[in-house]
Amino acid sequence: MDKKVIMPEKLTAENGAKTMLIGEFFIPLPEYCRECDGDGCGVCQGKGEIVRMVNVPWTTIKEIYTKAVEHLSQPVNSAD
Repeated sequence: MDKKVIMPEKLTAENGAKTMLIGEFFIPLPEYCRECDGDGCGVCQGKGEIVRMVNVPWTTIKEIYTKAVEHLSQPVNSAD
């Protein structure tokens, strides 16, 4: 069985998650090379395209985390 950990229910700036996670995840975005219009050159190393790495938006990171909590969390018995 997987090791269990306690984590916040939501990611927020207040609990430090935004500072920790923003800028950590990227999506590769291929686009035609502007130098050669896709024909291949030294800038794109003959491939006709370059790949930009685009940050995953903070709202998307929060949505993924929320979905993981929704489907994977288990109630914690508190001694209140």
